[in-house]
Amino acid sequence: MSGVPRSFFSVELCFSLKDSFALHREAQRVLKRTPDTVLPSAKWANHRQVADLMLAAINDARRGCWEYMDDDGDDAMWNDWLLPLTDRSRQPKGDAEGPWFTVTLMMQAKRHAQTDLVLKRAFDAAGDNLWTKRTFAAMLQAIPAISFGSVVKDSLYLMPRDTDKGFTDDELQLERMQYLRELK
Repeated sequence: MSGVPRSFFSVELCFSLKDSFALHREAQRVLKRTPDTVLPSAKWANHRQVADLMLAAINDARRGCWEYMDDDGDDAMWNDWLLPLTDRSRQPKGDAEGPWFTVTLMMQAKRHAQTDLVLKRAFDAAGDNLWTKRTFAAMLQAIPAISFGSVVKDSLYLMPRDTDKGFTDDELQLERMQYLRELK
């Protein structure tokens, strides 16, 4: 599929375990029941369920990041967004109980296909309001309208997966975590 032009879309939100424990528990449940190989309809249902959970808790989100790109940097962006799963320095250290966790959904879609067009419209609608809860809500509301038939790659992840090793306030201030912007 490397010859097929693709777009990249991702949303990551940071929540307090205290305020959003139910979100963490439900997202964890969705991820645990999802095998690596599932039908596109099941992947769509999982992404939709996690997006709906994030949307329901949007007022509790403290930080976030989202990206959409439809140029040749989609593979580099994909690899960059997977770093928290493979680079231990980007994971909570676990030496103190941290009160924060992140939920991330991301996908690559065939460029100009229905999924790409839906995500591009959500991106274009953001305008200059990039780091607001309202913009993140609009991004998440686009998920039910996508078609997983045109999704090339997808990932959902929760950091940390367990609730005993959340990110600390100090960790969120580190340079490696500055991509998570304060939300308005």
